[in-house]
Amino acid sequence: MNILPLVSAFMMLFAIGAYTLMHQWIAMMQEERSTTGSERIHLGIVSQVEEDQYSNAKGPKAAAKKPVQQKKQTQYHSPREQANLPESAKLNFALLLKEENALLYETAAELLRLLYERSAIYRPNFEYDVLDILMKTAKENPAVKELDQLLPHIQTESDLFYKLLKGTHTHSLYTSIGYPPLTDFFSFVGDAKKPINLRFASKALLIALLGHTCANQVILKEQAKWDKEHKKTPLTKAEFEELYMQYGSREKPFTKLEQLVQFSNAKGKTKPKETVVFDKETRMQLKY
Repeated sequence: MNILPLVSAFMMLFAIGAYTLMHQWIAMMQEERSTTGSERIHLGIVSQVEEDQYSNAKGPKAAAKKPVQQKKQTQYHSPREQANLPESAKLNFALLLKEENALLYETAAELLRLLYERSAIYRPNFEYDVLDILMKTAKENPAVKELDQLLPHIQTESDLFYKLLKGTHTHSLYTSIGYPPLTDFFSFVGDAKKPINLRFASKALLIALLGHTCANQVILKEQAKWDKEHKKTPLTKAEFEELYMQYGSREKPFTKLEQLVQFSNAKGKTKPKETVVFDKETRMQLKY
């Protein structure tokens, strides 16, 4: 009697059973690991929130705590180059939709070129293609009031605009290391009168509007003020005009720039960045 088929069948059943048990065990371990990591992260967040609430609580214990002395800043860092810019530091895209303005259009295009020309997504006429598609989509969808909300309505090259609106995880301006989200430098404020607030405009926006030389002189002038007073004070309109007369473009007189700029003290809100909590043991991270 040939028992080889019977033995083969038994071995196959044993192998299938062993594989199934191993697969279930691995899945169970992964689930347990995921749950443990999530709980640890959750507890960490809760603990931090409770600690913050206790620190800010009113009462004798909170009042008894000694105030934390802040270290004096010994080196100047221009607020025009900070990571998380306020809305007033950005070019207001909404004003591009209200009326045609060649200077505003070219300034927006130059800003796009500065931000993305060294990135992997840049190509010839990139800045004009991006502007034209965004403006066309915004005009066709007037109910949309945020740049990133235009994404579902963009039919042409949606993959490119997804990358453009999201940006890379890390980036360094004016280099080939990643690129920023579009909304880091463009706002969408429909009721604004002017698209650029020179009191707070980002350095990139200053370069796009005034040119490299004049923008750098603005930063140096504001640093000189800080060196003297140790207080970050933006330039006045008169100081801007004086610098522009010396270092600006003769093709764009300051009176022409005044069509686009204001000197408002309203800084505007700063959009919060994502916070990432990382659990070393389970190698999990949670964004909130």
